[in-house]
Amino acid sequence: MQHHGIVIAHAAASDPGLAGFGLDCPRHRAVVDRSRGLRLVGWAAPAPEADAPRLVLRADNGQAPLELRHARPDVARRLAKEGRALPPCRGFDAVVPDFAEASLVACSPSRETVLARLSVVPMDAVSDAAHDHVYLHQDVPMAEALSHANFWDHVVSLGNRPGLRVLEVGSRAVTAEGRGPRGRERFDTATYVGFDYYPGKNVDVVGDAHRLSAYFDEPFDLIVSFAVLEHLAMPWVAAVEMAKCLKLGGHLALETHFSFSSHERPWHFFQYSDMALRALFSPALGFECLEAGLSNPIVGRFSSLADPYLRGRPVTGLYCHSEILCRKTRDVPDFDWSRLAPADLVGSLRYPEPGPKG
Repeated sequence: MQHHGIVIAHAAASDPGLAGFGLDCPRHRAVVDRSRGLRLVGWAAPAPEADAPRLVLRADNGQAPLELRHARPDVARRLAKEGRALPPCRGFDAVVPDFAEASLVACSPSRETVLARLSVVPMDAVSDAAHDHVYLHQDVPMAEALSHANFWDHVVSLGNRPGLRVLEVGSRAVTAEGRGPRGRERFDTATYVGFDYYPGKNVDVVGDAHRLSAYFDEPFDLIVSFAVLEHLAMPWVAAVEMAKCLKLGGHLALETHFSFSSHERPWHFFQYSDMALRALFSPALGFECLEAGLSNPIVGRFSSLADPYLRGRPVTGLYCHSEILCRKTRDVPDFDWSRLAPADLVGSLRYPEPGPKG
């Protein structure tokens, strides 16, 4: 029988009888022993001149009260640092019977409000599809046309035509497993050139991607790079070099990693979100982004070797691969990163305004 799991809580709504409410994340997201019941720790601050509701954990197997028994000056100090002034906070610390799904409800004579929804993910089912959705972030775009599974089919459809020139940056066949046909095996109709730092199978030109334009006199219709950008010490320099080697109207298709195991050290430098790729290959460099996104979500948690307050906590919003497909719309002579402002790279997007937690 599986006794261990991770409690995951999602805020649902606020109640007018409470000026503030919270669960202690370092505790309620820890790995729990379900055979001993589940421990929930949190706090609430009753709103002045309002009916303070009772807190109840409600599940299919019944309900359990969460009594506000003790003061929480630690919460008051933390909220004060965040600029939030609340009435005195009272805390609860209760062991409740095991559950799969539950709601934390504020109950008063006139209303009931679901403050949070909780679920317990069994440790042997952390990767089960029934629970994996809780690890996604809704504001992260998932790659579609250029997702990891579709990457090569899509770029071949763009560039494998008579008269087109295709350059693959980082073309050397490092491993055979799981890669399928590579390079010129896929681009059997176009003129294909494989470029890599080392000689080897599928390599036509050996050189440094940071000096890419020095190796070619004629531009390309398509530049493709797969699992390479994370290994470039100065990717911003390589991005400019790729732009120089691409025809006006040509396409650039690139996949790298957002969250992945450390590999090929010591030559492993960066991880990239979709926004990082948009910034590297931005309109300021002459590119129009056709698609940028992430693919292959990962379920993660902090290990038992992490700092005590992190151990067992889920890590959400992890995705293995990041992809971008863009088209060159203009030449930018004498491009200089130092002359750019952030708005030149990300447009009107702004850093998020401070929220309740700063």
